[in-house]
Amino acid sequence: MKRWFLSFFIAFTQTLWAQDYMDQLLITGIENAKAYGKAYMDPGSKALIFTLSNGWYHSAKVKRSGRFSLSLKMSNSFVSEEDQRFIIDPKSFDFLTPLISSGEVEAATILGNNSPGIHMLAKYRGNDQQYHETEIILPQGLGHSGINFLPVGFVEAAVGTGIGTEIKFRFLPKIKLKGVSTSLYGGALQHEITHWLSPHSNFPLHIAALVGVTFFDGKYNLPPHRSLKGEGQNVKAHSASWIITSLFSTDFKTLNFYAGTGYIFGKTDTALKGNFQATLPHAQLNLTNPYNITNRNDGMTATLGTDLQLGRFQFYLDYNFQRFAGFSGGISLKII
Repeated sequence: MKRWFLSFFIAFTQTLWAQDYMDQLLITGIENAKAYGKAYMDPGSKALIFTLSNGWYHSAKVKRSGRFSLSLKMSNSFVSEEDQRFIIDPKSFDFLTPLISSGEVEAATILGNNSPGIHMLAKYRGNDQQYHETEIILPQGLGHSGINFLPVGFVEAAVGTGIGTEIKFRFLPKIKLKGVSTSLYGGALQHEITHWLSPHSNFPLHIAALVGVTFFDGKYNLPPHRSLKGEGQNVKAHSASWIITSLFSTDFKTLNFYAGTGYIFGKTDTALKGNFQATLPHAQLNLTNPYNITNRNDGMTATLGTDLQLGRFQFYLDYNFQRFAGFSGGISLKII
């Protein structure tokens, strides 16, 4: 699973940076490059925030004191067509001029695909304090690689405290492959409200509340032989996704159902690091650690799923109703 998820992250970052298209926007100025980068990355960053907070529960019933389980989980969010493109309005992106149009241009976000490629004239200020133009190609998105979903895989551990509360930890150990390093970690507290009912109560459901946070860190070393030369060029990403939710579940011996409704919020910071140099007609570019982009997202979420228990093993699958809908699933082993 580690290699599977890392392969996705490699596709995610290489689609954005392995070509020269994205960093070429630096010639238009840092603020212009940030404005384009923020609009380009916004849907992907928002989808990641929702994906990271999925899969925190598959039962409202908490473990008894000292009970411990280990789970292998996967969460996935789907990409809609509206998230695959954004409008380049000449009034907002006045540093870009279409070659074949005089009005708005529909370009790919990090989740989309430009087919055919979109050529633009990029405006930059020269050493003579005059504006000049050079031709660039707008960056492609994940759709160019045939990817239309955002998967996350991780290991999760849970232990009961004996006071109606369960502590959970999730993680994907830091690993490196092909210039990419990535890690995922987080924690949650789940408290069962029905724990305080009388043992003789015939209440048919378990009811609980959960609060959790998941962090994602990634780094991608940009490959050499780029149009913008330099040293130490890399992209760093850090996401933090929080969830506050209520949840309900049945209490049968083998097959159970669960549901929850709550709120997800968080942000993703993406930084372009290193030194970038370029020689242009009438201008010389030399930038160090050009910019950091922050994308935020929040929204309601609801989950409906089923859990199958076979001895020490539990299998679960659910659907997440939210801005970026998707599935979560996994297998859990009761260790103690």
